[in-house]
Amino acid sequence: MNGPVWAAVHKGYFQQEGIDPQIIYLGGPRTRDALASGDVDVALISVAVGAIARQAGLPFKLIGLWYNAESFAVMVRSDLVGKVKKISDLKGMRVITPQAGAAAWAVGMAVLQKGGLDYRSDVKVIHITDYAPPVWINLFERKDAEAGVVWQPIQNVLVTRGIAQPLLDLRMPGASMEWFGGEVASMAMFTTEKQISEKKGVLAKIVQATRKGHDFVTGASDEEVAKLLAPDMKLDAENALKVVSSIRPGYGKEFGISVSRLENDLKVFRGTGLLKRDIPVSQFADFQFAGRLP
Repeated sequence: MNGPVWAAVHKGYFQQEGIDPQIIYLGGPRTRDALASGDVDVALISVAVGAIARQAGLPFKLIGLWYNAESFAVMVRSDLVGKVKKISDLKGMRVITPQAGAAAWAVGMAVLQKGGLDYRSDVKVIHITDYAPPVWINLFERKDAEAGVVWQPIQNVLVTRGIAQPLLDLRMPGASMEWFGGEVASMAMFTTEKQISEKKGVLAKIVQATRKGHDFVTGASDEEVAKLLAPDMKLDAENALKVVSSIRPGYGKEFGISVSRLENDLKVFRGTGLLKRDIPVSQFADFQFAGRLP
């Protein structure tokens, strides 16, 4: 989902803007914590993670938004496909998610609630702190859980090997409307109020380079994008193409911050109780870098 940034790295768009970024992969809450501590200037995290951080008093600001679908799938072990046909069938089962506060955890809890389950009592949530795909795949193979909230490329590997199948793929057409009541936002670029005050020019260049990366990812063919990003996904050409083909429809045609999608995303997480209060978009996002979209 962070393809625009990786494309900007490999295509030299950051260098064109006169900056040489250091890309650090942390994942989930660790990325959030690095931004909060000032160890990084920007962080690529989901709207849900950024909103929960803002609620907790962290001065996060969303400055770029490019993925307009929730990027996760609820997977169920292949041997249970006949038994588990809808989300409510997961009652009493073990569900893998990242640790509390991560994007997949937040989305997964929202889906469980929408499906009629209380994630605090109706299922056993198993929190995994290691984001490496082999860890998640092994948990399914060992039957340590019946289901899990995963992302690409984990989903593709599980399906290809016959280990698990999607019970709900939130990238599918109509899924956002059915499960969240409208179109949503997902992956975003965040910084802090302090960084905006002190490094506005640098942030503008970072966002502009990412915009160019977004234009490449949305304008090139699946094959071109897969070839460029395969090393970052640690996949061979065939599987990289499968992953790219599955995630590309979620990229917005325009690069910018969609107010309506952002408002709906925040509404979803207020409805689950993960957000305890309203967070006005005007306080949550800074539109001066990427621009405002409807």
